[in-house]
Amino acid sequence: MLKSVSPQLSPNSNSEVLVVRLSVEQEQLLEAQFGRVKNPHTTDLVLLAAETGLQETDVQVGSYDYPI
Repeated sequence: MLKSVSPQLSPNSNSEVLVVRLSVEQEQLLEAQFGRVKNPHTTDLVLLAAETGLQETDVQVGSYDYPI
């Protein structure tokens, strides 16, 4: 099962809202990391992106869960 996540966009961003689909494994890794550290350092986000196979811009605090 995949969930849709809307990445946090910067306030001055004029781009459209992007949707990222997560696998169960990606979601578990993200939840575990953000459960331990609420505001991870940029280096942690880079490593987490590499672990999950996601883009660094997709691994951010402030994502929202939308039903499919």
